[in-house]
Amino acid sequence: MERTPKAILEEVYGIVESNPDVSHLPENYEKLAQWLQQVIHSERTQAFTRALLACLLAKVDKGDDIDIRHPYTEIPEKSYSGRHYDEEYIGEFCVAKGLKANLTTAFLTPALRTKNTPLTRGVSLSSKDSAAEQAFLEILSAVEEYNGDKAEFAKSVLKEAIRLLYQKTLTHQKTLEDLLQKSTSQSALSIHRIMNILKKHLKSERSSRLPVLMIAACYAVAEKSLGKHVRKIARHTAADVRTGTLGDVEIECVGADGTNVIVYEIKMRPLSVGDLKNALEKVRHARDPISQYVFIVNSPPKSGLTELLNQPNLPVEFLVFDCLSFVEHFLHIFHESRMEFLEKYKELLLNEPDSSVSYALKKAFLVLWAEEASSESGLSH
Repeated sequence: MERTPKAILEEVYGIVESNPDVSHLPENYEKLAQWLQQVIHSERTQAFTRALLACLLAKVDKGDDIDIRHPYTEIPEKSYSGRHYDEEYIGEFCVAKGLKANLTTAFLTPALRTKNTPLTRGVSLSSKDSAAEQAFLEILSAVEEYNGDKAEFAKSVLKEAIRLLYQKTLTHQKTLEDLLQKSTSQSALSIHRIMNILKKHLKSERSSRLPVLMIAACYAVAEKSLGKHVRKIARHTAADVRTGTLGDVEIECVGADGTNVIVYEIKMRPLSVGDLKNALEKVRHARDPISQYVFIVNSPPKSGLTELLNQPNLPVEFLVFDCLSFVEHFLHIFHESRMEFLEKYKELLLNEPDSSVSYALKKAFLVLWAEEASSESGLSH
């Protein structure tokens, strides 16, 4: 009976789960082991993890009918759809097993999208992690250049890749669980301590998603008092027009006269005239009436933009707030709910996929919380 790709993944996972400490690579393949480590443990991109699993699965499934380096059907010889294997099997598999990987297909990321050339070693994919990129290409070439049963060799590499991903997932989960106990077991923090956590957290690398979660946490805590709630949090990496959303956070205000919407758009760079023009275009085509359009920024608007924002003929009121100042003022007004805010921010943060908020960012937040809690506790004695 012919094995389906889904059955192959289940078989491989069963082998890995039963003995996760045993390597599945042949002897004298230390370089291949290093390449796999570079791909699976990359902190800058997880796209190559999913792409690698998809390509290896295709090789196990199709054998010599395909060249593992040709995951685009536009390539004339021995090609296959890497995106098909990724979307149809790898995504579902990773979610079902709780493995750390991108939520969306790797073949729609900038590094792997719309390619029609073989993924041979030395090809430039212009990814965020050049080391992981080249390691990914080396692995594909190593499989195709193997002197023996290439499908069986690909299966061994697939086992090892899934084993490393399985171990990584368990390690991350254990670390976060330990840090959760240290942080949340402490007493309430002052606003000053909470703001210290947020300020330091925003200074971390790849933190552009964090202001979105901070604003969403504010409204989650205050929605009963304000009569407003977060309707949708758009993916921060997607273009607003393409996803049909207005900004990073949409706040729905329900009143007796119908629905008004406040839109929050996060900008981790200086606001520009182009941003205002884009916002106006989105407001004009919005499905619901917009009452306010708020830019949350981390630097002052460019010269002359303030005057444009205050023009009397604009169809909607535009406002510009600094993210940390916004949160600090919120915590002042809702002082009794400050820990509820911190808990909600933590919940939103930890529930984000690692592709939006990295494991390193999640870990950093919990470490910062534990440090501030320890300092606060020390002062109280």
